[in-house]
Amino acid sequence: AAQPTIWAIVGMDAERFRVSYLRAAPESHVAFIAVECAEDGPGRTIATVSYTFTGLSAAGNEYVARFTPEHYSEWIGHWEAAINRYLAHATASS
Repeated sequence: AAQPTIWAIVGMDAERFRVSYLRAAPESHVAFIAVECAEDGPGRTIATVSYTFTGLSAAGNEYVARFTPEHYSEWIGHWEAAINRYLAHATASS
């Protein structure tokens, strides 16, 4: 089962299309997430997402250790696909 997680926006710059979050899973880890968006042609946006993890326990350290470049690429790819599906559906419904 997923453990309770606290999300907080810690920075936002709407003019530069940037936002940063802090995600805390108190029994496991803390993650700092930075998202920056930029135009990528007409009607297209490219998002750059970075995560910085800090383990708070032995289990958290194990969670962080799994994030090799390959694991992160696959993990963030699922996130990208979900957002793109949502946007395609939202655009088609508009």
